Parts: sequence; structure tokens; C-alpha cells
Amino acid sequence: MKKFIFLFCLGFCFFVGLKSQNFNIEYSDVLNDNPYKIKVDFTGNKIIKKEDIKVQYAEKDLDFEFQSHDVNASKGRVFCILVETTGFTHAGPIKNFKNAIPQLLDLLNPEDKVALCSFSEATPDKGTSLKILSKEFVEDKTIIKNLTNKLVTKIDTNAQADIYKSIYEALDWMNEQKDLPEQKYLIVFTAGINQSLSTIRREDCENKSTSLNIPIYSVVHKTWTAYSGDNFKLLSDNTKGRFKFVDKPQTITEFLSAALNLEVEKSVLSYKYQIIFQPEKVQSGMNTFDLIIQDEIVKGEFIIEKKMDTQFETILFIAAGIGVLLIGIGFFMKSKKEEVNQPAKPLSTPISYSNIPQTPPKSEIKQPNLANTIVNTPPIAEVQKTAIASSNIPTLKIVSVNGTQIHRIEKLPLTIGRESYNDVVIQDNSVSKKHAELYFDNGFFYLLDLDSTNGLVVNGQKIAKVQLKENEKVYLGNATLELYLA
Repeated sequence: MKKFIFLFCLGFCFFVGLKSQNFNIEYSDVLNDNPYKIKVDFTGNKIIKKEDIKVQYAEKDLDFEFQSHDVNASKGRVFCILVETTGFTHAGPIKNFKNAIPQLLDLLNPEDKVALCSFSEATPDKGTSLKILSKEFVEDKTIIKNLTNKLVTKIDTNAQADIYKSIYEALDWMNEQKDLPEQKYLIVFTAGINQSLSTIRREDCENKSTSLNIPIYSVVHKTWTAYSGDNFKLLSDNTKGRFKFVDKPQTITEFLSAALNLEVEKSVLSYKYQIIFQPEKVQSGMNTFDLIIQDEIVKGEFIIEKKMDTQFETILFIAAGIGVLLIGIGFFMKSKKEEVNQPAKPLSTPISYSNIPQTPPKSEIKQPNLANTIVNTPPIAEVQKTAIASSNIPTLKIVSVNGTQIHRIEKLPLTIGRESYNDVVIQDNSVSKKHAELYFDNGFFYLLDLDSTNGLVVNGQKIAKVQLKENEKVYLGNATLELYLA
């Protein structure tokens, strides 16, 4: 028996301990070392301030930075309660509304803001009778509870009530209020009877509610007379709200609690906090600390990774850098040596210089801008001798907007142009796709225009074919071409 009582008490204490756990550490992290700074994120179901917290490490109280993320008006909710006070809600309905409002307020979170409004008989002059009782949204729920005493009705049920216009104006008033959270709700307590004196209809209220993102929750009280409950069901359904027929305060509270998810939000650890503290004499591995929040102790921990000696790290880093540098220099020298020792590639189509005449013919220069103009320029004696005696491969030097390129003449003929299928590619828009062709004939190099847009230009003359002379520039659009025999 004693053993049973002991286990029961132990279980009860454990249950109470769990139930009283109001705060929970979500995440802790080491921000930096030397000195170490620890960041801790934790949540709670209470609003706290810095003076409510102590941070203890190694049995010493530490200074810390404190920040609250969610405890502010922008993270709460807004509830506007609109109550019908016409003859249709006289007696039973208004009594039930007034009893349900305090029960509803007790379900809200401390940071939620509430306003109380009412509407009664409308007149042809005004068309509505909206009254804003609280004048503004408040967090003090006691103010709203006291204002419910001002919700009074008359026995007369012949008066007209403009429900839709009252709802429309209540939505506008909510939107005009400054510095409110984004999450807003309009709760309408009504008998559901509308004798409109204005042009405002249910559809207008739906459009206004949707545009402002304020859902409408309709609580329609069953009365002895007819009511238009279907219209209010549509009003709530089309604005992402909820609708309910009621006949007693408990039904109202249960409906709104479930529809607005009030009890769930109240029980969730919804307030987020963060602290940053600097411990002394930390050790490698796991470290523990205590958060003492309003006499509740929450255990936390952080890990300090073991670091190598700083001087050793520096020496190791420098050695690794020198090693990488030496390897890079070795590869560079090896590639240079291979490039120097590499034999010259033979011409795929050998070029014979045996037929170069010792006495070249005279140059034939025709008038410029003629389609088939040919300029024959004999190679000078030095060029002839170099061409005959040299074993080097002739090259073309091409200068364009993209720089200078040197092309070894290893085969003939060669096509020159802008497209990649050419043997020599010049990436310049002034050069045609297939601009010219280089070939060797009777001891001379010739360059032939292939019907290009800008042609071949030598000494200011546009020609169709030119006999190349060493070091003489030939223009292909904006690009220049020169021949080197040695």
C-alpha cells in the first residue's frame, strides 16, 4: 500500500512538473570564439521581460542580450464584435450575447486587440445606426466586458435595421485603424433580419470583406419571428468565415472557440525569445547552462569543438601553401620544356617553292572597284631567298577587334571567314561568313575574295584577288591580314 502511494505521488509530481513547463529551449548555437558567444532561441506561453530571466553558467549569473520576436501588436489578432440591439434581439437574444462576450474574451491571448460596436434602429435620414462603443481596439479585455452593459434594446420590433450597411461600415472602420495586426476578424451577433434603408446588399459586404481580407463570423440567434439565416450563411461562407444558429451563451462560446481555433492558439508555445550570453572558461565538448525564467529552471547546452593549437595551424597552413606553389611551378616548367622540345608539324599539303621565278613579272594594277581586278605584286629578292632557303612554315598574322592571332599555313588552300567551319576564323562582324581563300600557285601566295560584303582592300583599293607580299596588309573588313614566309 505504501509503495502504491509513493508511486502515485511520484507520478502526480511528474505530471504537475510537465504541466507547469511554460518555456522550452528550441535551439542553441556558438556564434564565435575568443571570446565565445552563445545564442539561445526559446519559446514560452507567457509574455516575459528581460528582468524575468537569469542565465547561469558554472553556477555564476551572466549578463546577456535579450530580444522578443513575437510579443508585439503586429503578431496578435484583431476582433471586432458587432452586436445587433434592435427589438428583434430584445430579451433572450441580447442577454445571451452579453453573457457570451466575456466568455469569448477569456479565450483570447493577452496581445489580442478587441473593439465593441453595435447597431440598432436605422432611420431614412442616416440609413444606419452603427455605434463604435470602444472607439478603438484595446488589449485590456476588462474595458470591453464593462462596455457590454451599454448593449440595450427596445421591445419595438417594427423598427427597421440596416444590418448590411452596418457591417459594411464596420469593415471600413476596421481598415482605417492604424498599427493593427494583419489577422482581423469581424464577429456579428444578430437576429438575422434585414429591412435595408440603403443600397448596400449582402454581395457588397462580401466584396468589401474579401478586398480587406477580413472574414465575417455570423452568430444568428433563433427568435420567435422569421429570420434570413441563409443570407448570413452565404455571407460567412463567401468571406472564409463561419456561420452558426444559436440559442444560448454556451453554444456561442463553443462555436467561436472552435471556429476561431482560440483554445489551440492559447495553449501553443507561441511567444519566441532570444538571448545571447558570453560564458567564461568554457571547455571542449558539451557545456550546460540554466535559464531561470520566473522561478522556472530550463536546462540548456552547447558544444565547443576542440581546436588545434593556433600556432600549429598557422605553420601547417603556410606549409600547405608552399607545397601547392611548388607543385604548380613544377607543372609549368615541365609544360614549357615539352613545348620547346616538340618538333614542328609537317605540312599536310607540302608547299613547293622550286618554281618561284628569279625575275618576277611586272605588277598588273587595274582600276579600283572592278569586280575582277587582280593585283600582282612580285616578292622582293629577300623574300624569295627566305622562301627558298627557310625550313620554317609560313604564317598569317591577323589583327581584329578580338586581338591578334598567328596562323601556321600547314595546308592549302585555306578558307578565311567569320563562321567556325573555316580554316581560319576571324570573329568580327565586318568579316563575312566565308570571306576569302588563300592558295599557292606558280610560286606565289594568292588571296581570293569569295563574294564577301566588304571584299579585299590593299592600299585603299578594293580588289577581287591579290598576290600576297610579305608584311603588306590586306584588309578584310576591319580586320587585317599579313603574310610571313620565315
